[in-house]
Amino acid sequence: MTRLFISLCIFLALAPGSVLADRDDVATAANALKAGRYGEAVQLAKPLSDAGNPDAQLLMGILYFGGLGVAKSPNKAFELYTKAAEQGQAAAMHNLATMYYRGEGTNINFGLSRDWNRKAAENGLVVAQHDYASMLRSGVGGPPDRQKARFWFKKAADAGYANAAYKLGLMLRSGPGSNARASVAYLCKAAYGNHPEARQALGSNIQHCRR
Repeated sequence: MTRLFISLCIFLALAPGSVLADRDDVATAANALKAGRYGEAVQLAKPLSDAGNPDAQLLMGILYFGGLGVAKSPNKAFELYTKAAEQGQAAAMHNLATMYYRGEGTNINFGLSRDWNRKAAENGLVVAQHDYASMLRSGVGGPPDRQKARFWFKKAADAGYANAAYKLGLMLRSGPGSNARASVAYLCKAAYGNHPEARQALGSNIQHCRR
């Protein structure tokens, strides 16, 4: 599982219905976080979070999880991610899935981790598409489903997620639905994404890679 999704692509996954003025304030808070001005980030985000803004709840969850400008509290982060996720905030869904997977701020629950990753994946979050596919492939949190795993790895790979391209390339090498040409193509895609294991897996086939 990927570590908590704390990059500021939070704004590529804004919750539906967010007020534009609030978005501007949360964006300013996120920029303050990125610049290391944690107190300013808290000052801007907390009132909106307390008022129920899901994007601000995500941001405050990140701050509480990392102990940035506030006392470190995985439990509080979990609570805020839950509130944001239930309002459709995709990055919060993924963070919640990761906390369930690792038992941070809550008990380990692979079934709920898989379910929240699915929801985030369906909302278009690429990292969640990769993580959900990984759980489908290995049967974590539910029965394995290689066909669905390939589908979600492909979605993430086609969006430029190198590790998804690598895993899809390996899956296409053998078993039901195998396709040698597609396998090489996705391994090449991963290799050009600076994925060292993909380069190793390609071996001499790397000569057939074309950008």
